[in-house]
Order: sequence, then structure tokens, then C-alpha cells
Amino acid sequence: MEDIRIITKESNNVKLYAIAIQSTIDSYRPKLKRFEYKISARLGSKMPARELGECRYSDLADGILSIKIKCTWKCNFIDNLAVLIHESIHAAQYITHVNKISDDGEFFWCGKSHGYINYDKMSNEYQYKKLPWEKEAYDLENNMMENFMKYYISEVRTR
Repeated sequence: MEDIRIITKESNNVKLYAIAIQSTIDSYRPKLKRFEYKISARLGSKMPARELGECRYSDLADGILSIKIKCTWKCNFIDNLAVLIHESIHAAQYITHVNKISDDGEFFWCGKSHGYINYDKMSNEYQYKKLPWEKEAYDLENNMMENFMKYYISEVRTR
């Protein structure tokens, strides 16, 4: 397991959240090369009203990606876990370099430029969900959530 740090008031579920992040990353496009990473996930963060989570990254001097996930934790346990898995898919997109953001803020998906995107100025959820990295994350999150729950129940809880 790479370096994953969970920051939350829910200390009894820290291991579950770390496993959810790691299993999502491991199952995302398994044949693609992965870059080394460190993840800090802050669960229960204050965010703008319409946001449930975000995932950002930066390159560290040693070539390791520093990924920061924030989730609001406004929903019930299952929905919160789904938000964490959605944001973990974005982390996996960065780790595999399927999704990249240049130093000056230009977005790239599978090597193709999608220009400079200001999420705050998007007028509606439809525009947001049409972005290829968001479309993929929404398309994958339910299946990854289901797979994680099966894995967790059969492998982790039984230990």
C-alpha cells in the first residue's frame, strides 16, 4: 500500500477509508503504469454548498505525486463512501496520468487538451458531468463501490 493518510473525526473507520481508496486505485485501469504517490484524505471538510468532494494533485520534487482528497461528509455513510470512491477514481486518473493538469492550469485527458476549466464558473451540473474525467468517475463509481463492499465484507471483516 502506498502512503495514504486519513484525517477524520471518525477514528473507528480510518482503516476502511484507506482500504476503499487503495482498492479503487488498484482496480482502475490495471494495465496502466502507476506513478508513486502519497495521499492525504480529509473527511468532514468545509466546502462550497454544491460540492461534496474534490481531488487535487501536485508533483513533488522527488517525482512522487502528492494527492489531496477532501470530502464534506454531509450524507449518510454509504453516500459518503461513494463520494470518497468517486474522488479516489480521480486520484487513480492522476496516478496513471490519464488525467493531467499542466502547471498553468490546462486540463488534459488521455493526452488531449481540454483547455482551461474553471469549475466555479460552470453554470450547471450537466456541463460538469460532460467533462471526460467526471463522466468516467460517475460511470465507474457504483461498480467500484459494489466491488469494494463485496471485497470488504468477504476479505477484511472476516479477518
